Amino acid sequence: MLFSNPFKWTPDQWKAASRHVITSTGTALAILIWFKLIPDVNAKEVADNVNILVESLTKAAIAIGAIVTALGPIWAMFKASQSAAPEHQAEATIKNLEEGRPIDGKKSELINAIANDPEVKKVEMMDKSKANEIPNPKVT
Repeated sequence: MLFSNPFKWTPDQWKAASRHVITSTGTALAILIWFKLIPDVNAKEVADNVNILVESLTKAAIAIGAIVTALGPIWAMFKASQSAAPEHQAEATIKNLEEGRPIDGKKSELINAIANDPEVKKVEMMDKSKANEIPNPKVT
């Protein structure tokens, strides 16, 4: 599926992960303050900004997950309609024939339909023994 949540996380799991990010950031800030790499005054401001950023990203991830979930059935419908298209069915039939699979009634009907198209002059089967299974003079 094209659209999916790679982690298969629920909104609560996203929130829990964001809390870990906030905790890790707080730890990093404490270490930076300890070694006097950033002043105490800036640390509170940085921590607040990180909290806002992580909370916003968490909400965005949850929203994207909801949108993807809503689009899933629409995408599946689109892919199913494509696989049911005559062009796709013909390609699948040709692939099956090339792999030596037997022709069933539906595939025979499909090949007949292709052969009966006025624009098609000839349907040449790679395996000549399969051509005999289809009663159509254009199929050789």
